[in-house]
Amino acid sequence: MKKSGIERIVKEYWNTFFLSLIMIISLVSLISGCEDQPSQKPKTPLPDQKAVSPSTPNQHASPPEQEIKNKKPVMLQINEAQFQRFVGWLDNRKLLYLSQHGDQSQLFLYDLFKGTSTLLYSDAAPIVDVLTSPDNKMIMVHTAPFTYQAKLVFLDLQGEHLYSVDIDSFELGYDWNNWDSEKLTVTAFDEEWNFQVYILDWKQKKLQPIDSGQPLLKWFGKDILLAQDWQKDEQSLDAPIIKYSLQTLPQATLEKENVFQFNVLGHSLMTISEIKKDEALYEFTDAEGNVLFSFSVPSITQYSDWLVPYYDFNEETEDFLSFVPHESGAIDEYAGGYKLVDYNLQKKSSDVLFDQLDNEPLKCSPDGAMCLYGYQLEKLINVKTKEITELLEPERK
Repeated sequence: MKKSGIERIVKEYWNTFFLSLIMIISLVSLISGCEDQPSQKPKTPLPDQKAVSPSTPNQHASPPEQEIKNKKPVMLQINEAQFQRFVGWLDNRKLLYLSQHGDQSQLFLYDLFKGTSTLLYSDAAPIVDVLTSPDNKMIMVHTAPFTYQAKLVFLDLQGEHLYSVDIDSFELGYDWNNWDSEKLTVTAFDEEWNFQVYILDWKQKKLQPIDSGQPLLKWFGKDILLAQDWQKDEQSLDAPIIKYSLQTLPQATLEKENVFQFNVLGHSLMTISEIKKDEALYEFTDAEGNVLFSFSVPSITQYSDWLVPYYDFNEETEDFLSFVPHESGAIDEYAGGYKLVDYNLQKKSSDVLFDQLDNEPLKCSPDGAMCLYGYQLEKLINVKTKEITELLEPERK
């Protein structure tokens, strides 16, 4: 998974107001200009899907593993003009996807082996993003009812409304706490990329501002947050990682130096740093700083920094899947392609799944058997058989 647009914006904000920042502002303005108010979840589904099954409390329970193995995925029949993208997995057979039906942005649940769709949420405002809780028991929908306002809507797996909150912002960043699924960090940016960070507790229905000094925070414990300490007036490709405790904000301690990019995957800290000019080091550590696994790959430079190829991490199997360039180079000249490699943290092993694939987004099922792939996550990779199939089928008229 490539570094998010917000991360890129923040890094270049601290370094210099780069031309790409202007392009991103234009794109965000286009998707967040609708001023309609959100509507309630319709009681009946709309007719553009192949089949719709009623939502019941037991509908989302995972079937036995053997039942899944014995079935083949069913392509989603949908009007291609209405389909936007798959969002990700709820379990080993159910996917979330977004579509546009008239003036309604819709979130659907799709059963991969039955070929049925269930409408979970519909809104007159554009749906910007959808996030599932770390335990996959809740769904957060980010909509943009106004140019300078976002709405976060929290749903259960049947699409029932639990909580919603309006946040004044031009753009949002957020991170869901893997140690306490009731809490998220939410960062609201204005047009000048000034920011305010909040702790959102959806169960207590509280949005509390905090003083962190850095905008993009990652949970690394029930009350521990990590951030990169970028300096506004210094131009640099890397920065140290600092650690905050909610009890002592805004005080911070040094966690690790000279890091290009980091992420918290499951309960592990992943850092990417330069070990030599054309080589990047991926390192995984636990909360005590013990190195769990590391590997190096060729690096690709792009404009003012490096390219981080798309990746995904499976907490259940401890598999880290990442696209890896065959050789180092510059992004505007590189034509060597990418291989898809499965690194297992527990076994400390690596396995090349595909020797030549395009570097595109990737999201894998909880059991690691299948991965959504592509810019709309519209393709399905069978990790065991190494087959790639299309998930979309044009709707029959």
